Formats: sequence, C-alpha cells, structure tokens
Amino acid sequence: MAATHKANQAYESIATDTTGHYFVGMNPDTFLDKFLPWNASTARVYKQKVPRKWRRRALRSVPPHLQMLESSMYPPFVKALDKWARDGPLTDYNPNPRALCFLHSKKPDTTCDDLNVDVSTYWEDDLPKRTTFSSQQTHIVFKPTINYDAFQHEADQPNAQMEDPLSSEDNKEEETKEEENANQEDEETASDDGDNQEPELGDENMDDELPPRVPDDNHPQEEEDLVFDGDEADLPPTAKGVETDTDSGRHTRGQIAAYAGLALSMAFRGHFFSMLIMGRYARFIRWDRRGAVVTYRFDYTRKPDLIFNFYLRYGQLTLSQRGFDTTVEPCEEIPPVVKDAFNRYYKDAWYGGAKLPRGKASPFTTRFFRIQVTDSVQERTEAFFIPAPQYTSASLFPFCRATRRSLACPNQRGDYTMCFLKDSWQEVSSRAASEADVYRILEEAKVEHVASMRLGGDVEDLRTETQEWFDELAHNKRYWKPAVMVCHRLVLNTVARDLSTFMWCKVLLSCVADAVEGAQQAYQAGVLHRDLSAGNIMIVKDKKTNEWRGVLIDWDMSLLWKKHEGEARTGRTGTWAFISAKILRSPHSVAHMLWDDMESAFWVLIYQALRYLNHDHSRHSLFDLFNRIFNAKIARADGSMTGGRDKITIMTFCTLGRSEEMLARFKVNGLNKALEQLGTIFDLRYAHTEPAAEEQDPTCITNLLRKAALAMEPLCITPTGLVSPTNDSNPPSDPEDWQGANIDDVGHDRDPMPWSSGPEESAQVQQHQTRRVNGSMFQHLDGQSLSKRIRKSDPKDEEGPLLKKQRQVPPT
Repeated sequence: MAATHKANQAYESIATDTTGHYFVGMNPDTFLDKFLPWNASTARVYKQKVPRKWRRRALRSVPPHLQMLESSMYPPFVKALDKWARDGPLTDYNPNPRALCFLHSKKPDTTCDDLNVDVSTYWEDDLPKRTTFSSQQTHIVFKPTINYDAFQHEADQPNAQMEDPLSSEDNKEEETKEEENANQEDEETASDDGDNQEPELGDENMDDELPPRVPDDNHPQEEEDLVFDGDEADLPPTAKGVETDTDSGRHTRGQIAAYAGLALSMAFRGHFFSMLIMGRYARFIRWDRRGAVVTYRFDYTRKPDLIFNFYLRYGQLTLSQRGFDTTVEPCEEIPPVVKDAFNRYYKDAWYGGAKLPRGKASPFTTRFFRIQVTDSVQERTEAFFIPAPQYTSASLFPFCRATRRSLACPNQRGDYTMCFLKDSWQEVSSRAASEADVYRILEEAKVEHVASMRLGGDVEDLRTETQEWFDELAHNKRYWKPAVMVCHRLVLNTVARDLSTFMWCKVLLSCVADAVEGAQQAYQAGVLHRDLSAGNIMIVKDKKTNEWRGVLIDWDMSLLWKKHEGEARTGRTGTWAFISAKILRSPHSVAHMLWDDMESAFWVLIYQALRYLNHDHSRHSLFDLFNRIFNAKIARADGSMTGGRDKITIMTFCTLGRSEEMLARFKVNGLNKALEQLGTIFDLRYAHTEPAAEEQDPTCITNLLRKAALAMEPLCITPTGLVSPTNDSNPPSDPEDWQGANIDDVGHDRDPMPWSSGPEESAQVQQHQTRRVNGSMFQHLDGQSLSKRIRKSDPKDEEGPLLKKQRQVPPT
C-alpha cells in the first residue's frame, strides 16, 4: 500500500510537470497512416491479413460489465491480440517470422522501482517472465470507463450510456458481416501464424485466471483495481484545454506519462507507441522527448480493425520506425579485453554510484551495448561498449533532455582506455551551439577546469516530431511553438566523479572554485554556462600530480553570448534548486548573466555542506530547510512560478554575520565564515546601495573560495588533497614529492546528514535511503573505506585551530 501511495504521488507530480505537452485530436486512421505506414517492401498477403472471429469476439468482450474489476479487461485483450502480428509474413526470405506476444504479469519490473504496466508486448524470442520496460515494444494502460480519461476533445465519441457490445443488435450485425469476410479470407489464403485454433482464456502468459470478484466489506478493493459502477455519462470529465482536470484524469495522465518515460529511458529509442483503453473506448499515443500526439477517443468495439491494424502495421515497421536507435545494438558477450578494462576500473574507481571494495572484480550481471558516436567535424565514427541504462527517478519523465551518462570503453584494438559518454536531447537553436561545438570553442580558447572531449555530434535520425503538430492539433496553449529536439552524443576523455564524493571540506571549496574559474574563463571566450548545479561540477584526479580538481561539465544549455550580444537573454535556464534568486523571483523573463552563474555556485556549496557535512540540524528541520531553500515555489494566477524568497533572506543574514540562524552551525571550523563572506558579496545584487555585485570583478569569488580552503583544517592536507608535510596547507615545493593524502591517516569531514519529512519515516527507513542515495553510492573511494573515523573538530572554536593535536601525515 505504501508503494502504491508513493506511485500515486509521483503520478500527480508528473501530470503537473507534463502539462502543455499533449497534442490531442488526431484521427486514428491518420495516426496509423502517418506514424505506422505500410512499407513498400511489406508483402500484400500480410497487409490483407484478417483477424478470425474468435479474436474479434475476445476484443469486443474487453469492456467490463457492472461491478467488474479493471483486471477483468486484461485476459480477453491478451487473447484477442496475442501473436496476431508478426515481423513480416512467412516467405522463403523470412521462414520464421517472430510473433508479437502480449503479456499481463503481476510481477513488476524490479529494475524500475517495482513499477508495472497493465499489458505490454514483446517479440516471442524476447518474452520475459515479468514486466520488463527495457525490452517492451509497446504497452497498454487500462481503465474501466472514460471517467478516467486523461484527455478531452470535441471529436471524442459521445459519452453515451455504456451498453454490452456483445448484446448490441448493431454490433451483432456488424460482427456477422466481419465474420463472413474473415471466413472468406480463410478460404482464399492459408493461415501462416498458427491462428486457426482459439486459445483458452487462461494460459501460461496470463497471471489473472480467476473470475472477476465483486468488492465487499470483507474483501476491500485494492487501489489499483478500478471498478465500473454506473453509466459512463454519470461523471463527464472537465478539462483545461484538452487535459482533463479531475483527480482521476490527472492520475491517468501522470501514470501513462511515467510508463512512457520508462520505456524511452530504459532502452535506446527516440519515440514510443502506447495505447490507453477506457472501457469500450481507446486512444493511440505516440511519445517523444518533445511531447505526445494523442488521437481522439474512438469506440474499438465498433471499429476493432483499428486495434488489429495498429499491431499488424507495427509488426512490419523498421527498427527506426518503431522508435529504436539503430546506432546502438545489444551485445551477447563483450570481448575479454573489454571486460578486463571495466574490471580494472571497478577495482580502483567508481561507476554510477556503485563501487566495489578494492581487490574484488565487478560482477557483470548487467547487459552491455555497442554504441556508435559520429563527429561530423572530425569526419569519423567510433564505437564504444557501454552498460545498459540504469533506472533513476528522472526516468519517469518523458518530456525532457533525458541525459544519460555512463562509462564507455572503445571498441578499438589496442585502445581500451575508459571514457565517459553523455547522451542527451537538445533543442536546435540558432542562438546556441551543440555541446560538442561548445567543447571545441572552450578547447580553442584554452579554458581551464573543463573536461576534454574525444568526439561528439548529433544523431541525425533521432529528432522529435511532436512539435510539427502544434498548429494542427489541440493543446492547452501553455507554451509557444516548441523547437525540434535532436539526440546529441559525445565522449569525454575525462572520467570524473560526483562532487558529493569529497572527503574534506577544503577540497569541496577548492573544486567549486575550479568550476567557477572555468565558468569565468568560458564567459571571456563567449560562452555563458547557465546551469551551474550540484550535478554539473565533478571531481577528477590528476594522474600526474595526484591532485583532486573540479571540472565543469554539461554545456548543453550554454549560450554563445558574444555572437548574440545586444539580444535579450530571457527565460529561466538551469536547475531550479540552484538558480539565482534574481531570476527565480521574477515572474517574467529576465536576462541570465554571469553573476547568476556565480550565485548558483554559492547555492551548490550550501547544498553540499548541508547534505554531507556535520551540523546542528535534526532530520526533520533539515528536510524543511531543504524544501524552503531549494524547492520552494509560489504559483501565480497566470500559472507562472516564482521563488527565491528564502535565498534572499539567507544572503541578508550572511551579511549580518548570522549564517548559523538561517543555515546551520557547521562543525567544520571556518565554513560559516566563508559562507558569510560569499553571501555578503551576492547580497549586493539585491541591496539598494552601491556598488552592485555586477560591478565587481567576478574573480573575487574564486579568490575567496581558495583563500578559505587554504586556511581550513586539517592543515596537513592541501586544498587539492595532497599531503602538506609543513602543516600549512601547502604541498612540497618539488612536484616530484607530491603525494595524495589518505583518510586512514587523517580522517575525513564527510558525514552525510539524514533527513525525513516527518515522524512516520523511521530511522531505519531514513538510514536506508541515506545509504542508497549517498553512502552506498561509493562503499570505497580509492580503496579507502568510509567507515574510517570522521575527523574531529571543536565547534566552540570558530577561528582557532581545529585540532589541539595535529597528526603528521607519514610519507607513503
């Protein structure tokens, strides 16, 4: 029940966030012709295939009768469509065409937070024993009546009182004619798909073999089992535009969007087809990263051929027409040398949050893929081995950049150096360059503290199409006409780790300073980053000097400001939690400046400090503080959102030297003072006195961060994580003597702080969440266990030395 409540909350949130991305009202026949066209190579015998009468009868029996559960709809639908479509007809060139199998499983996808969809389709040679979003071809979501419809359009079929389609005289007459046609077709052409014998309603692929039950007081209805109880006309849905604004409508819209997001994210594909069935009515939906095209609601009991043709046409589509990325192919087995390369990396570093103790080889239980990356500027294409996509909460959102990051090993003899691959969707705009081109600009300008790119470019066959229907289909007019999005792929030579993996606070400050300096140098080169966030500042170890340095990544939202100088740079850009208060508090468009990026770095530092350094907040007060600083939004009457009020208050208190009151009293000495100095600078942007922050040299931020890091304990470690034998935070004068510090000898500052929204979250649950999100993201860093002691500090001595007895770091 808790999992269901959690999912319902997620659906509500997703329904809100996806508002305005649906284009509704396409004719179902037009949908089939446009998105599932008959290919010229498809044999005539396949196109003329007619479903047998038992299939039609089963499809017409799908709508539930009075007091029947939603789950009663699954078996007849599976029976009607299972193995109806194939990937081509039986020919000499295709002697064993695969059948498209329909599966209703009560076993959820354990790799996707135990989410499950009502019915999904798979090729018979890839049929799983449980729901698996990564290998789905399509899927179907069922609701018992149109009262649960997510959309509303004037072309929708009437909300007439529901009648039993099998007892309708019109349907009987229509069914008779169709059966006569089907029988005639049977005589003319022999069946080639094993379609002659009607299967039993229950078979090994159907988990729900029990008759539908009627809920009563002794057997209460489960939340996921919806019941039809009354006429469909009893509760006509209301709508804002084309999106229904009822609780059930929003729930359905969030649910189908989440399932589509999973299908897009867990496989390499550019678009996805799904179906929404509500009693006797249905809608076809095509999803891509820009939005969804939705047909008007039609009565499939009167026009069953629409459903049958949907899957028949799908079977003969090419991979790209089905939405799959043809530049990616699964690997049955990766070469031993590649496996050794991944194993070596797993021993000494981390990947995707999971790291194994030193000396243990990684268990290769995940699937691997071979992916191609093309760089049109360098005029070359390379292939890489990468692990299968991993589930995150962001996987539930279908309309986004869908950034996917992973390790990548070149598929090239003699070159098995581990690289970093980024795959994302970007808007095509004349005011912004592709991320690969931005990296080329930064490299030419010799900008420091940015990653080194190997190659990158667009995947030309993966472009969104939903925006093309903006003028032809109905929508709620929330946005201006959206731009096309294209899949962009690049490979970096720099393999870094998340900023949250810092061991000492002074290293955190130093890495943020590096990223800020990189943003400043990039601005001088004509590039404004516009998305400094906790996820875009990474830590990398210099193999030559053993130093930990910060690098700024994710330049896909950057702006080439010099090429468009004088033009208004309007609109919010970035990650909400870290956007400057100046931009958040404005309900209208406001120019994004370099100082907005500088302020974003300030909020990144506060986020990391509150989350991973020890302080005086309880788990409940920390949760509340995070919400107020990083998540607070105020909805305006016109639908716009504003925020940033608490951010301005925090900067004001920093100016007054009272950061402990609005933030926290940190146990790392010197941190509160550093935050107050930074907050004082940024508060000038909001004060009515001169000089304003924008009039200052932005390098003052970098200098302040580096000065604070240099003065911060432990003095036996440099801000870049080296041993300081002179105990003054400085490394030896000769770089040949530089050595990395070891937490076994010094301890560490990192101490993930637990939080919870209320007393109902037990300490055990919170500790599990903390380990899952943070601690277990890396059980060991460079072979050093995080179970080692945390470095002690004296919270009463803000200015004085941290350690009464400073331990010398012995040479290693």
